[in-house]
Amino acid sequence: MFIFVEFGIVLLFLVTLIYILKKDKKELNFFIISVIYAILFENMNIILSQDQPGSYYYNKNFTFNILHVPLFVVLSWSIIIYSSKKISQNIPIKYYSTFFVSSLLVLMIDLSLDIVAIRLYYWYWNGYKFNEGFFGVPANNYLGWLLVSFVFYTVYEILKTKKINFLIKSTMTLLASYSIFLFLFLAINSINKIAGFDKQQQFITLAIFASIFLLFIRLEHKKIKLELFSFAIRMPFYIFGLVNILILKIYNENIVILLITILFILFELILFLLAWYYESKQKVKARNS
Repeated sequence: MFIFVEFGIVLLFLVTLIYILKKDKKELNFFIISVIYAILFENMNIILSQDQPGSYYYNKNFTFNILHVPLFVVLSWSIIIYSSKKISQNIPIKYYSTFFVSSLLVLMIDLSLDIVAIRLYYWYWNGYKFNEGFFGVPANNYLGWLLVSFVFYTVYEILKTKKINFLIKSTMTLLASYSIFLFLFLAINSINKIAGFDKQQQFITLAIFASIFLLFIRLEHKKIKLELFSFAIRMPFYIFGLVNILILKIYNENIVILLITILFILFELILFLLAWYYESKQKVKARNS
């Protein structure tokens, strides 16, 4: 079963890379750096938090690994981080809002997949049972993905315009992104400990940050170019989660597990229709002008 997932993600990655090379070359550097960052981020997290409560480790039975991390995890992260960025750029919101929306879109897939992945024994959380945290996943995991994606998007965009060597710029992006993320994550984790939050109460912190991100979303009438690919390449992740929830009857644990995945699929469909509507409206306006 593992090998099918691994080859499936490799195929999705190659499809995404080919699309970028043919249709979206301006994002090629971002995509490449995101792969390297995923390798750095995942391995550092596993090493630094080893054996601590809330830390994680991957199943040793995957065929392709980069140090402590399965290759498919690295490639998945790059696909998700790229598609989230493209979707946020092609809906009618302000430029600064794209950082917040992109990060929330990353979080949505993580919320849908992690609860399924641990039940398929892709990876394990130290000190967490399936009935703890968010159906077996710590709140810090989701907060971590929200922060790491936001910091990565922001640092990349800030350094993108700097006229410096690509290798130096890439290195600065990687080091700055991880350093800032680690500082924020450790600071928030310390606050949780000082507040005495237990495994469930830590979701209050996640809810606060998600709410803050939502508050920074502002609509703006701008030219929209609908890119179906950005939406389509994400669907296999949602479908994988949904199919396994149904086949393995994971919904018997709690129907919320099923409803969350369905809700996020519908939400992404709404985003697609919103982008399609605005693009169609612009085309009609252009023809009439």
